[in-house]
Amino acid sequence: MTASRLNCMRVNLCNKLPFLSNDMDPNLMYKIFFETFLNEFNSIYKSKEITVCDAPIFSEWATVGIYKSRQRLYELYAERQFNTTEKFQNYVKLYSKTFIVVCQIAKKKYISDKILNSVDKVKSTWKIINAGTGSLKSNESDYKININGKIITEDLEIANEFEKFFTRIPAELTKTLNSSTPIAESLLKSNVPMCNVEFKFSHVNKYCILKAFKLLNIKRTPDLWSISVHLINSLIEIVAPELALIFNNCIDSGVFPDLMKFSKLMPLFKSGSTADPFNIRPISVLPTFSKIFEKIILNQLQKHFESNELLHNKQFGF
Repeated sequence: MTASRLNCMRVNLCNKLPFLSNDMDPNLMYKIFFETFLNEFNSIYKSKEITVCDAPIFSEWATVGIYKSRQRLYELYAERQFNTTEKFQNYVKLYSKTFIVVCQIAKKKYISDKILNSVDKVKSTWKIINAGTGSLKSNESDYKININGKIITEDLEIANEFEKFFTRIPAELTKTLNSSTPIAESLLKSNVPMCNVEFKFSHVNKYCILKAFKLLNIKRTPDLWSISVHLINSLIEIVAPELALIFNNCIDSGVFPDLMKFSKLMPLFKSGSTADPFNIRPISVLPTFSKIFEKIILNQLQKHFESNELLHNKQFGF
């Protein structure tokens, strides 16, 4: 992402972003805005193919302790969206840096042991170097999954099976849970006074958009359309007024744009056999613009709950 391309996209967006009327359908408003943005993005940032090399995968060198630490880090990242105290934010940063150092040490030890235990140390060394620099090409994938005793090796078929599995498993797991809604409601009414404070979403402006965006993690992870928070960071000043119009219309209409409901699902290996789908954790990469909208909604809800003391000090999200 070069400066010249960013400048080109800034100029194009300033000239081509469409006029959006408040009386338009929220879905149509966002569709027009997003298609304009995406067309400019695709015209400037051309897609290219890359060769996947045989570098050591995480599961080869990661220890049990590293897996547990990674899981803890995911939980801290999630909690960081709610716990904004400076002490906690600094703790997460320190934990993250420590985790990276531990991973580097473990990976270095794995590679050293692999070379020392090989018959031809020189050949093994060069194989590892070539893999790390991308010189060693992998022409075919040897990944496979086991679905009800059937081994599947085709990439497209594996992707389809993961989609079915991740869609089906939540419903199957919740079947085993005991529903006690009447008991919970009775307990709530007998112990917690009725809240008479009404909540209503407030309209936002350009500055609210900018403030909410600053609370996001500036990452390069691309969404389904290859758009990242890191990219938007350089363009947010330009698109913020349009986003404010769209979000306000969505709030008034009670509509969350359909294009914001798509996510890129990334299968993340936990532990055990890589062929067992139950050992794979689904990670959703949400649309970048939806993260801004969700952050605004979260901030307003959180402010309402805190100002009216609706949350117990022992209430947690995990």
